[in-house]
Amino acid sequence: MCVLQSARGRSIRLASETKASVDADRREAGALAKLVAQLDERLEEIVDAATDAIFEQNATYEARENDAIRADVALHVREHVTALLESFRDGRETTREDLLFMRRHAAQRVRQLNLADFIHSFHVGQRVLWETTLSLATDDDSRRAALGLVTPIARYFDVAIIHAAEVYLEAEQLLGEAGERARRDALESLLAASALEPAASRAVRDAGLSGQTECLVITATQVGADSDEHTLRAAASSLSRTSRRTDAPLTVVRRGEIVIVTPVRAKGIASLVERVRAARDRLGAQGLELAVGVSTVHPGLDGVADAYLEAVGARDLLVGEPGIVALPTMRALDYLVHSSSPTARRLISADIVQFVAEDTEQGGALLETLRAYVAADMNVKHASEILHVHVNTAHYRLARIAERTGADMRSLGDLVELLVAAQSWIGHGDQAKPV
Repeated sequence: MCVLQSARGRSIRLASETKASVDADRREAGALAKLVAQLDERLEEIVDAATDAIFEQNATYEARENDAIRADVALHVREHVTALLESFRDGRETTREDLLFMRRHAAQRVRQLNLADFIHSFHVGQRVLWETTLSLATDDDSRRAALGLVTPIARYFDVAIIHAAEVYLEAEQLLGEAGERARRDALESLLAASALEPAASRAVRDAGLSGQTECLVITATQVGADSDEHTLRAAASSLSRTSRRTDAPLTVVRRGEIVIVTPVRAKGIASLVERVRAARDRLGAQGLELAVGVSTVHPGLDGVADAYLEAVGARDLLVGEPGIVALPTMRALDYLVHSSSPTARRLISADIVQFVAEDTEQGGALLETLRAYVAADMNVKHASEILHVHVNTAHYRLARIAERTGADMRSLGDLVELLVAAQSWIGHGDQAKPV
């Protein structure tokens, strides 16, 4: 009896302690959310206080103060505080791609002050933000919440300050007329297969390129918005870092296009493509959508012109949509299907074109089955698993395709014609309809 009472007592205490722990966690989360909301409400107060402090505590800023510079500093502060508060709400750490807005400000500061003064402004802003946070800690719960923000604030400014130094130095380099002109001249000479001037030749060597080096070309354009040079430079920097080389690849932003010529090794091509894809996705998540094309590998500098044409052709397969087409990871058949010419489209039978048009308008279930069937190497059971449908459903759909098009679903030639028609419809819409 005593044993039962003792066990019951321990169970009650455990339940009570668990409830208390859950209640404490809820209070802590609620206090943290409230504190972040209060900081958000005081956004403009924080911006004004930090901007005032930056000009008051830094003689270089003070000496150069005018309405335009002050407005730009205030905007920069506001963007940082907004990004920090968003990271609090999302419960995630900040990455370089979250800080794309810094590049424009860094390019302007290069012309106005030195790196030490630029970095000092971040320390001032961090101190103002922390002092505001402490002023809102008025009871035990809010004080615990404020302590919970110590590490996230410190980590944010660690990333921001490191990135500030990087983009400042990069902007300093890019704004150097000689270096900028040399890179542009180098790229233009490589694309025209003409002789390199001494400065351009140095730019090529600095990028790790030589007559014996295998390389590929990455090209990207912004989708869905007017191209902004500073934004494209930020994207170019993110894409160029995917090379993971000590010597940065030859990177040029010209006429709304990013062009990167990077040395590669055969065993590292697949991982490079995946890093480019991941960088493009991160930029897209921040609202900077890019259409990216990646060429195959070419030997030496003589192959750069052909590699560039390949990369542009790959990018054009996206038909103005964001994404990436990387030729090194495509099968030859996939490329032929996706890059079908107008002549190839005119050779497709009217029955097939009509089928593609009608199925697309009806939701595309049969075309989806066709693609799964090809991806499964014409194995119907495997195709049904890809589609998550019963194998009999897959057989029925393939039979419907054969009935409506007259195609032999075991004939590679007929399947290629169907795939070319389907891809042509995606890229050309009404132009592919029968007349």
